[in-house]
Amino acid sequence: MGVRIHVGAAPEPFRGSARYVDAARASVLPVDLVIDDTAAPDLLRIIAADTGAPPAAGAAAEGEALAERANEGAAASEARQEEQQDARQEGGQETVAPDAPLPPAPGNALAEWPLASIRRLRDQADPSMLALKPEGPDRLERLYIDDAETMRRLLVRCPAPERAERPARRGRILLWAIAAVASVALILFVLVPSMADRLATLLPPEGERALGDATLEQIRDALSDDPLAPVAFCSTPEGDAALRALAERLTDGLALDQPLRLHVLDDPMVNAFALPGGIVVFFRGMIDAAEDPGEIAAVMAHELGHVISRDPARHALRSAGSIGVLGLLLGDFAGGAVVLLLAEQLISATYSQEAERAADAFGLARMEAAGLDTEQMARMFERLQAEEAEMAGSDGAEGADGAGQRGAGILRYFLSHPQTAERIASVRAATAQSGGAAVPALEPAQWQALKSICGPSGAETGAVTGADQEKG
Repeated sequence: MGVRIHVGAAPEPFRGSARYVDAARASVLPVDLVIDDTAAPDLLRIIAADTGAPPAAGAAAEGEALAERANEGAAASEARQEEQQDARQEGGQETVAPDAPLPPAPGNALAEWPLASIRRLRDQADPSMLALKPEGPDRLERLYIDDAETMRRLLVRCPAPERAERPARRGRILLWAIAAVASVALILFVLVPSMADRLATLLPPEGERALGDATLEQIRDALSDDPLAPVAFCSTPEGDAALRALAERLTDGLALDQPLRLHVLDDPMVNAFALPGGIVVFFRGMIDAAEDPGEIAAVMAHELGHVISRDPARHALRSAGSIGVLGLLLGDFAGGAVVLLLAEQLISATYSQEAERAADAFGLARMEAAGLDTEQMARMFERLQAEEAEMAGSDGAEGADGAGQRGAGILRYFLSHPQTAERIASVRAATAQSGGAAVPALEPAQWQALKSICGPSGAETGAVTGADQEKG
């Protein structure tokens, strides 16, 4: 709104009454409002009212009397404060708390507001009441006026009562936002991993097994299309025996903190992962996609490396901590989205490059110690490198034949493990140094039993690959 310009006679001398919210005293005080057109025509003086005095007559004379009373009240207040200060210095008994503000004496000037800075507050429960404040985001004082004549005369004197206030300094808000984001990043990427690493070393075996069991159940529930039934385990006596035989060859002579527990989930996902408590889980899709038992041996040996290093416990604690923090921030700390995200994080666990290199080295060493063909791991990485571009394109093009689909599927397992070229070179170098004749990872009958562990689909695939193995 534009500034009001008064033309003609001088404005009517102003005096009125109101209630004043004093931010310093945290109290509501009855006050008199005065504009001295002679000394300070641009200031609204707020003066403590003398509620016991009768209302005066004559606007100009009353304004001068109020100004004189304000000066006298201020002098009296200063004198009382000096007397109390002298009494405290002489060791006398304090009658007023040091931080407690003194009640204003009648006629004491409480504040002076420039008329140009007065702004009207609209968000009031009582629209018949006028609420005013001085301009500024940090100004907490308020004037409440319920007399219609006082409202009219004061608003006429204020140049811009309806003007919107300037927003708070955006730089400070931006700094607080950056600090909040930095704090969350510090928690997620520094504090949570550090605490998870520490807890993983302190977690007793029974606690780690309980964590692994609970996590596996969450994963089974998250992967199931039936909310009442988790994804089933695949199990046959012959298939379980073949899987145990492969694990026994890889762990022969190895000191494990706790027994190795192997599971096959009836799910077409081409994946395998390790969980806390010595759990290694294969998906049916991984076993169906494998073209040789040595590939399953390479995957199992790699996951054993993570189990020995307790990487799954660290990763589970980190994921749970990070997702818990994000859940608290986003408001879903107990919802299903957190469980689903945690399951996805654990299934497609990506560890640090150091952890992956260590797991690769451990897997190669275990395969070599078992007399298995370490070339299987190298060939698997090479197939990944050769077919990554094709997999990144169209999935439909991969469906030309079943073997191509199985080959692409087994490679998806290693897509979450970075630095493929470097790992191929490391595996090749280790394979060249090992030398010696390798023995089959499983006998043909064992391999067919493992391929049939989930039922007829696996049996049909197993019959084909078993025959191919006999031909080789």
